Amino acid sequence: MKHYTEKKTYWRESKALEFFLNFIRNHDGSVNDNDTFELVAGLRSHKQWVDLINKSFPAASIKKMANTPGRDRLDFTDDPKEIIREIWCCKTARKKLRTVLSRVAEEELRKNPPERYKEETFARKTAELQATLKLSDREINILLVFAFVRNDLLCIADGHNRRSDENDKALFAAKSLDCELSEVMACLDEKGKLRRYQCVDEDLDFNGALFNFLNGFTEEPLTSMFFAKSKEETLPWDFYGALTEKHGELVERIISSCDGTNSANILLYGAPGTGKSSFAKTLAERLHRTCYVIRQSAIGRMDRSRSDPDFRFAALQVCSEQVDPAHSLIVIDEADDMLRGAGSGSFFSMLFGGNLPVGDKGRLNSALDSIRVPTIWITNTPAGALDESSRRRFDYSIRFDPLTDVQRKMIWHNNVEKMNLGSFVSDAMQTKFASLYPVSAGGITMVLQNVAKLKPQTEEVENLVDKLMKPHCELLGLSAQRNKMLPAKDYSLEGLNIKGKIPLTQILEAIRNYQSGSFDEIDRPRMNLLLSGAPGTGKTEFVKFLGSELNTKVIVKMGSDLLNMYVGETEQQIKHAFETAGKEHAILFLDEIDGMLQSRDRARHSWEITQVNELLHQMENFNGIMIGATNFSVNLDPAVLRRFTFKLEFDYLDETGKKIFFERMFQTKLSPDEERKLAGIPRLAPGDFRTVRQSFFYLGGSVSNDDRIEALRRESECKRDPDATEDRKIGF
Repeated sequence: MKHYTEKKTYWRESKALEFFLNFIRNHDGSVNDNDTFELVAGLRSHKQWVDLINKSFPAASIKKMANTPGRDRLDFTDDPKEIIREIWCCKTARKKLRTVLSRVAEEELRKNPPERYKEETFARKTAELQATLKLSDREINILLVFAFVRNDLLCIADGHNRRSDENDKALFAAKSLDCELSEVMACLDEKGKLRRYQCVDEDLDFNGALFNFLNGFTEEPLTSMFFAKSKEETLPWDFYGALTEKHGELVERIISSCDGTNSANILLYGAPGTGKSSFAKTLAERLHRTCYVIRQSAIGRMDRSRSDPDFRFAALQVCSEQVDPAHSLIVIDEADDMLRGAGSGSFFSMLFGGNLPVGDKGRLNSALDSIRVPTIWITNTPAGALDESSRRRFDYSIRFDPLTDVQRKMIWHNNVEKMNLGSFVSDAMQTKFASLYPVSAGGITMVLQNVAKLKPQTEEVENLVDKLMKPHCELLGLSAQRNKMLPAKDYSLEGLNIKGKIPLTQILEAIRNYQSGSFDEIDRPRMNLLLSGAPGTGKTEFVKFLGSELNTKVIVKMGSDLLNMYVGETEQQIKHAFETAGKEHAILFLDEIDGMLQSRDRARHSWEITQVNELLHQMENFNGIMIGATNFSVNLDPAVLRRFTFKLEFDYLDETGKKIFFERMFQTKLSPDEERKLAGIPRLAPGDFRTVRQSFFYLGGSVSNDDRIEALRRESECKRDPDATEDRKIGF
């Protein structure tokens, strides 16, 4: 059994005594805190100090000090440190006392010089700290002064306490090291090593975790403050499917070519929760390289949840100098703040509020050029938000798009297999959960770990997963992806007023034939549908009906979902939408696409042209069903219009359609007189009947057909007559 043994601290106390000697030689002001003299006071007993003072000062001087009014009156019954303070505060006695104190301290240092105890823990750890961080002698001594202040060996005594401001602390350090204040301030600059490595904070308070290291209170190496070896279990390489097929071989070759004389910087960017971090760690394992992860901020800092770009750049430098470049891979997760250039700071602050940390572009470029260990940078920041000159410096980049249902299903499957939950979580459940909950791999793992811990009965598992997953989604602001693209129960193609020579039933059959054809067929005709017409005429319901009839998932993207403020991001969003629909064999429904498909003849900006070009390219090469919906087809680019296989114009209902929708929606029959009234109402669409039905739903009581017809008339009057020649003005 191990027993407690007190560790010797002669080196630390001797070093502090050296600093104290310098301080009293340079300080000529009063002292309010008697702890300032505690270190030297402990070198003699109370009696020895009284005898020494009586021997060193004339009796008249002692009597005068003893008669001084107030707190500074000399009283030999006080503790030695207070007696010394009382004499120090007598200005005429200060010079003599300085000599006495110096003599006592120097005598102790001759007996116990710091060099004699350099094998003590504190001394060895201090040397390790200086060597690891490549600190100068001045920097390490400044750090020791603040460490001793924290440890109460030294006390900032310029008439203040240890909570004094930065200038007081720096001045105390300058006096303790017998150097110019400017030298200390230069070492304590926010860009200097002591601040960047967070050895001290902006208030010059010493890092508590670093203090534990110096005292040997922790077994963790110093480097653990800056980076850590990844110990996470990695996913199999083939888990990443198409990603590894597209990028795997080349990124492996790039990193494998790094031998310490050269390096590589790889950027992983894109949507959060898409597996960027796990991919980086899997890559390291595949290449038989040790994965080191750079910390967000120094251990011991109060706010460790906030990334500190300055510290992380410094930590990267420390890591690169400590690990074997030929057998290591550095991962900088959540590197957003390091990668954003100074020019983007004001925008992000305006967008999110407050002052976000912003990296230094010069420091980023320097790191990209100088780090000799292959490094993977991971960010959720859109590529357009990164400075172009920095983007060009990355050797390779991989964009991670939001997970598809297929990818999430694989994550569910891998986790179920790894946790031996196959007998509880069926394949059908996995498919359901993958489609229903848009969570990351971490969320899936967490929920299944809780299922394993709770050990439910087989029949309880599905309900339990739902109960665990719902609050997780709520916490992250995610909505369950319940199928909102199912048509209304009373929906039917009958009654719709769709202009065109080809009946809808025939178009539906053409789409079935397309789906049953070979996807590898050369020159296979595309299947793109354009639905145009006024709001409420049944375009979206038709898409829902189509998905239901074909038993095919519908992925809906609004124009606003695809448009992005960053240059090039809209084109990427368009590309991703088509790629996702292709992977999931889904119908891609682009609703309200007017904003991004307007005629290029009217374009005022280059990006308005490039986004149309991207859509044209994707439509031309998409191996699936794409449907676009617009209220204003006349505004669309002619080249886009030509790429739609079928163009369906949804018009307002004719008399037959009005009667069909009225009787179907309200479950009633119309009299001949009511039919005439209904037929006389212009511009009625299927959506109007739904709106009226919903408006009467909660009113209760009986509702007549005349009431419904009148409500439909009011709906019609809310619409502008497209044939009206008079311009209507909106007034307030």
